[in-house]
Order: sequence, then structure tokens, then C-alpha cells
Amino acid sequence: MIAICKNLLVLLVVTLPWVAMANNADELSTTCPKTEKYCKGEKKWSDGKVYTGEFKYGIPNGKGKLLMPDGTSYSGEFKQGLRHGYGEFTYSNGDRFVGDWFFDQIGQQGTLKFANGDEYLGEFKNGEMHGTGTILNANGEAYSGSWAKGKANGMGTFTRSDGSQYIGHFTNDKRDGEGMVVWSTGDTLRGNWTNDKLSGKVLFSFNNGDVLKSDWVNGKPTVRGKYVFSDGQEVAGTLGNLMDNSVSKIDILEETDSNLQLSWMGFAMEFKATENYKLANDFLFAAQQYGTSFSSRQEVIAQEMNIIKERQKDKGWAKLPEKK
Repeated sequence: MIAICKNLLVLLVVTLPWVAMANNADELSTTCPKTEKYCKGEKKWSDGKVYTGEFKYGIPNGKGKLLMPDGTSYSGEFKQGLRHGYGEFTYSNGDRFVGDWFFDQIGQQGTLKFANGDEYLGEFKNGEMHGTGTILNANGEAYSGSWAKGKANGMGTFTRSDGSQYIGHFTNDKRDGEGMVVWSTGDTLRGNWTNDKLSGKVLFSFNNGDVLKSDWVNGKPTVRGKYVFSDGQEVAGTLGNLMDNSVSKIDILEETDSNLQLSWMGFAMEFKATENYKLANDFLFAAQQYGTSFSSRQEVIAQEMNIIKERQKDKGWAKLPEKK
């Protein structure tokens, strides 16, 4: 689904090869001997570690910076040779953790900044995202809510690239249970998700009072649906023919046109979330045929079609031979 944190967990739970800096067995040189209570200087170890900063009786204590031979570094507060207090750890790939440390372990609050532009701000436990936090992805998507053991668990809000938001329950980074998708216009989609896929009855309620009813099985809608107008009139049929069936019932179709466009956009985003890019693209194409006067939506549709095209390339679909 949402690729909230594909690599966060790996980065945070790795045990770092610090080696107790209070142990001088592998010490090469130091400018601050153990006889001095307070000192500012440098210490080097035979394995390549280099510490520059404040010492207390020859042990890093206070503010300083430690460079590791693997390219990682820590700059911040130390206590008794361990990271303790506020500090910044930089990974060799450019990712950074900035926040609290407690005797060489990541503390309860901090920010994890990724080299690709993603950023997590919130609570941690045992080196993992745990509690309440928000991750902002460079692609414009975001999740804010409850975390447990490094993954989205509990109630939260996921903001998608098309501007809509899913508000509901998550289990291990996936939508699971009752939830609602909300657009800035006030239109909503209500349903139940199982392992990130819509299942059961789905109600698409529009801000003009109309409702589109459909049934979903394992992330896909069944063929037929029902469009209920605010005045109680109903039309039923295949999803593709609902507009044609509406013509004989309603004289003014502008709002219906707009609502169906939004519906197909919403359905497309569900397929995109489950990486069913073929159906996602098909529904986006159908959405282009409706509501042609809504230029802002057409821009979003075109943007999403480009995103899907790039993801298909990443999966290697673009390299498949074309059918003759």
C-alpha cells in the first residue's frame, strides 16, 4: 500500500559498533589524559574511530563529535563515553537521526531525515517508531497517527498524492478495518479494508447529496452499482454504463458528471495503492472522459497517470514486448 516506512526499521534497530570508549585497550593517542577532570581535545583508536570534543577524566563527556571508519558520525552530547542527551547521528548513506539519546540508545523523541527527502517526526521506543508520529514523504504523501514497533498501527490519517485522505485504522502499515476517504470538497468514500484492500459495501457520498453504492471483493468492485440521487431517484447497472442510464432519469447532468469523475478517480487510487496499475490507469482514463470542465481534476488525473507510468517502468513492465 502506502510504503510508509520501507527502510526506517532497518536503520533504527541496527546495533552500532561503538565499542565502549571508556576502554583504552585500543587507544592510539589522546590529548586529554585521565588525570584531568575537564579537558577539550581529541582521541583516536586503532580501529579508526576519532573523537573531538569535551572530556572528563579522559572519557568523552559533554559536547563532541565522533567519526566512525564506516562513514557514520555522531555530533552532540556524551556522558561517560556514551551518546546521551541531544545529538545528531548521520548514516553513511546520508540519512540522519536528530533527537534525544539515552545511554547510547535512541530516546523517546526525535526526527529521522532521509537523503531522499522523506522525514519522520515523533516518538520512538527501543530504537523504533512507536507512539505518535508523522512521516512526510518526498512524493507528497504523508501519514500521521499511531505507530507500534516501527510500523503504522492503530488510528491514523494517510494523505495521498491526489490530495485525498484516508482516515481509519491501520495494521502493520496497511489499512485494516473501517475507514473513510475524504476529499477537500467534502465528498467521502466509506468502507471496510482488509489487508489494505476494500471489501464489502462501499458508499461514495457526494457533497450535493447523491450517493454511489458498490460492492467490492478483495480490492476490486463488482460489475454492477447503483447511483442514488438526492431526490431519491435511482439508476442501477454496470459501472461503465451508469452515466448512460442516468440520461433518461435526470435532465441536468453536470453534477452527476462531476461525481462520476471523482468516483473513478477514487477507484483508481485504490488500485494504485494495491499496485494494480492496469486497472488504476483504466479508471483514470475513464475519469478523463467525465467532468471535462474541471481543469484542476484533469491536472491531477494526468499527474497520477504519469506516476503510474513511472512505477510500471520501475517494475519492468515497460520492457515487456508489445502484443502484435
